Amino acid sequence: MPTNTYTAPPYGSAASTVHGWFLEALQEGDAWLKAQQPATEWQAVLDLLSVPDRTFGGPLGTRNKFNKSKRIAREMVASLTNFRHEGEYKVDHDQSLYSQAMALTKVDNAWYDGTDAYSRYRETMQYGVALGTGYLEQTWDKDFHGPFKGDIRLTALSPDDVLLIQLPKNHDIQLAYVVLIRHELPINLARRMYARINPSFAAALTPDREQPGWLDKGLRKVQSLLGGSPVLNLAKERRTRGGFPTCDIFHAYTVDDSINTSGLPRQMGAYGTNWSYTVPSLGDDLASGVKDRSGTELTRKATEDDARLFPLRRLTIFSRTVNFPAYDGSSPWWHGKAPVVRFRFNDWAWEALGQSLIGDIGPMQMSIESIMDDIEDSSHARLDPPLIFDDTHVTKAWAEAINPRRAGIRAAAPISMQGKIMEVLGEQWQYEVPQWIPAWIKQQEERMDYLTGTPDLIAIARAKQVPSESTLEKLLEMAGPLVQDMIRNVEEPLRAAGSMRLAYYFQFYTFPRILTITGAYGKESEDFAFTPDLIVPNKSDESQEHRIVRARRYISEFTYRITQSSINEIHRLSTKLFYLQLMKAGFPISWWTFADIAQIPNFGPPPAGPDGKPVETELEKWIAQKHMEAELQEELAGAQASTVPPGAGPGGSGPPPPIAVGGNGGAPTGRPPVNTGEARIVQKDGGTRSTVTTTD
Repeated sequence: MPTNTYTAPPYGSAASTVHGWFLEALQEGDAWLKAQQPATEWQAVLDLLSVPDRTFGGPLGTRNKFNKSKRIAREMVASLTNFRHEGEYKVDHDQSLYSQAMALTKVDNAWYDGTDAYSRYRETMQYGVALGTGYLEQTWDKDFHGPFKGDIRLTALSPDDVLLIQLPKNHDIQLAYVVLIRHELPINLARRMYARINPSFAAALTPDREQPGWLDKGLRKVQSLLGGSPVLNLAKERRTRGGFPTCDIFHAYTVDDSINTSGLPRQMGAYGTNWSYTVPSLGDDLASGVKDRSGTELTRKATEDDARLFPLRRLTIFSRTVNFPAYDGSSPWWHGKAPVVRFRFNDWAWEALGQSLIGDIGPMQMSIESIMDDIEDSSHARLDPPLIFDDTHVTKAWAEAINPRRAGIRAAAPISMQGKIMEVLGEQWQYEVPQWIPAWIKQQEERMDYLTGTPDLIAIARAKQVPSESTLEKLLEMAGPLVQDMIRNVEEPLRAAGSMRLAYYFQFYTFPRILTITGAYGKESEDFAFTPDLIVPNKSDESQEHRIVRARRYISEFTYRITQSSINEIHRLSTKLFYLQLMKAGFPISWWTFADIAQIPNFGPPPAGPDGKPVETELEKWIAQKHMEAELQEELAGAQASTVPPGAGPGGSGPPPPIAVGGNGGAPTGRPPVNTGEARIVQKDGGTRSTVTTTD
């Protein structure tokens, strides 16, 4: 096999050859990571956020620990994690799948509430804020809730846990040739986990290190300050004692475009699983799904897309210490992606990794701590200033015994002589703390907040606590462009993660489980019972393998959208009020459009037109709405006429007055809008009711 193709060994190569190639890929990934500029500041940031060592001091040996950087980091993590990032599944084209999309949204909400998703999001935000980049891995764990009680598991990964091989210029991790994910595990846990996949691999595992790498990072700072004295060496021994052996297990997701040209079909994936499939050889005859006039099934030739060995990517699981992979074959995930999403902050187009949000403020914090030490020294000097004494009249022991900080000192000295026996060394102003020094510290703190954008971020996080009157204006004042950029950097990977979960719901959630979440099907319930059969109907003459293929295709009918998320909610509120004003003015906007803008759940699909197909244009929807209003009014009028005695109308005769139906039906009441400003909600009658105003 030529070494200059930069591709993984073909599937079926010797295990040692495959293992050797991926070890080289691992070295290439490590070299790539170390060459990234943001990686050079990681250790300094970890030192900045570590627990202060009160015995050995910090990097400057300061006595005053004022870790403003840690406080800022915690506030940013809490704010970014607490933003509402709620999403829902939408149908792209086929509106007949509307109910299924609603059911999928309910399943997704139940997953979030029933797992540790929030904690994993928080950990990922910690990596992103502190180190500039954090990864979130999303896989299926069949024992998540206990033996054989599986669910989707999230795992927060640090930026050095994901290595990217042949990453393109746009830094899209899904376009990298190989995505290497590192899992550091205690040795016995690794053996137990991978004994299910490959018992020989699990038995051959040996530790990479004698203590966890993450523990070593935490101890590195303190150990660097330990000297060679017996006391310090004893402290070092106590600090390092208690480590346990670990090993790194790597999952490599490779974009392998190998084509089956063997002339025979090949079975791929673990047999009997829902990711097992048969790959035809290139040029084989395949059923086209079309029949001729005589009813004979027509065939077509298998193309390269049909003959791909790894349409879901190639997965290779290996370690450094075992010279053969634990697994080398098809990825099990129907979404066909590397199961990680990346969160980046303070990122630039020419860098694959983001920079730390607090890396720039570390020197400022050290400067503040140093000045605080100076102020403390000045306070001590005022109480016990440095002195010079006349050694012709008093002894050194006498001078050292005179301590101005101690009350009641008595000492004998020839005070009747001309001149001073002792006097303060230097000028008195040297021991004063001028007002500009505390002001300078305050200014430095404000600069730290300004560089990180913390005040704006916290203000937006508290926005939902703002009173409703003039809320929109206050929110827009609070939201700066820096905050909006950070929030969008959170929304994009969350949207990608939601799309991956969709595939997991199709692939792993069972019918009874979905019934439990969405309600019983066939009974009177407002919940729709999502079932795979409703989305992927069974065919009597279809094999299970072909049905799985069709199920994967149905996934593309749905998309995941972030429907509620901080800054977007601010602008969405303005949009809601604007559309509401248009509807009040009589502009033809349908109920379904406004329900979509207002995120009204389970409103229902748009009506069908005369041809039985769902209407598409807004005007068609509005006309359909008017027809529904007219039909409903006729029904209500007929029902009321049948129950009202003759002569009960106005003036004792005639039918009852017409019934207004619809949000914009009937005669307008109140003062008409002047439309001189942006729509906003205001309180009326002492807060008992609200209305929309457009008056400046």
